Amino acid sequence: MSLFQELLTDAKRNAYAIPAINVQSSETMDAVFAAAEARRSPVIVALAHSHAGYTYNYIHISTMVALFEDARKRYDATACLHVDHGRTFEFVKHAVDLGFHSVMIDASEHSYEQNVATVKEVVAYAHAHGAAVEAELGHVGKGEAFDSREAIENTFTNPDDASAFAQETDIDALAVAFGTKHGVYKSTPKLDLNRLRTIRDMTDVPLVMHGTSGLSDADIQCAIQSGVTKVNVFTEIAEAAKQAFLRAVEEPKVRFPDALVVAREAFQERVEHYMDVCGSAGRG
Repeated sequence: MSLFQELLTDAKRNAYAIPAINVQSSETMDAVFAAAEARRSPVIVALAHSHAGYTYNYIHISTMVALFEDARKRYDATACLHVDHGRTFEFVKHAVDLGFHSVMIDASEHSYEQNVATVKEVVAYAHAHGAAVEAELGHVGKGEAFDSREAIENTFTNPDDASAFAQETDIDALAVAFGTKHGVYKSTPKLDLNRLRTIRDMTDVPLVMHGTSGLSDADIQCAIQSGVTKVNVFTEIAEAAKQAFLRAVEEPKVRFPDALVVAREAFQERVEHYMDVCGSAGRG
């Protein structure tokens, strides 16, 4: 059993969730590990495919592995290294070969049949090399196209499909769509918790919530009580760090490295908050 599976199995058994935090730099990597040690919380350290190559070309996947291994030596923390929203077999294969504990392959924008075929290919390779796999069914969207309630509901996960999908693909975790979106919300999100509970009751795999930024603490905890065992969050944490950085650089005597430290501290503070909300604090 991979570390990813161990963490989610315990979370599911004890009705809490493991926070999954996206990192892109030495500062964010350090902040997540420091938070995990401070709150004695297990954590999933995630590298998004969109950050490694699509958006920020200077972030190389091997660099993030090195930063992760260094942080594991410096901190007393239980951390799993994970690919978030891997878009191609080649990328997630590279991650597995480099030692990632788990990978998410996201083919949720394709047909059900194509999603199954893509995921099965990844599962076969990852499981043969000791790594776990997360996939998505339904679609948690992002951007203006998903600002309306109707657009979000049109891509909800079908519970019957979820049960079949989990059995066909042999995945280790399933990301589901039940009212969240990635990025910034333009209106108050409304979660379909009845749908979530139905999916939980019809599947055995741990369930994952993407698009957590913008939800209230109460919403997050209700989702966990309804079956979520992995909570992905990034936008709100990154925005807190950004605002801290901007306030710092307004001071004439503050140097660039000093502002980075301020941003890193803000990042850690928000990560610790989500560890408390998820109920993972004290379980590491």
